[in-house]
Amino acid sequence: MPDAEHWHGLTVFGGLARSVLDTALFDDALRGPADGDRHTPPEPDVSFVHAARRAPGALRIAVSLKGTLPGVRPGPAARRAVEETAELLRSLGHTVVERDPKYGQLLPEIMPRYLAGEADDAARLEHPDRLERRSRRMAGAGRRLQGRALRRAALRRWPG
Repeated sequence: MPDAEHWHGLTVFGGLARSVLDTALFDDALRGPADGDRHTPPEPDVSFVHAARRAPGALRIAVSLKGTLPGVRPGPAARRAVEETAELLRSLGHTVVERDPKYGQLLPEIMPRYLAGEADDAARLEHPDRLERRSRRMAGAGRRLQGRALRRAALRRWPG
């Protein structure tokens, strides 16, 4: 992994793809055998591509319209997209249930890590003054949170 603590543990590394199959191809290309790698399948002949081409069977899928910030709700287009996707999944034989995730306390748990990550990345730039005003402000807030607030957020990290 290039930097496991990038953005203080908030970053997930992987490829961006337009389909499950493309993601599987990417993962197969990167994976390669590695002793003790918990992501290497127990059967070496089973690739991600092979798994992606199998029918998944009936799945139980949760959907939610709950925002990460209190009082922030999705607009009509987003709500419609979620509802239409849920209906499509039901029509394909999956069980779709409404279930709101427990995001925890966004401000004390996530924001110090997020903003400190902004500050870290800005500090690595040759010309941080060329950042957009908003990015400079967020990096500045991150620099102010890199002490006690960041240490406390790290102690509250999600198990994983």
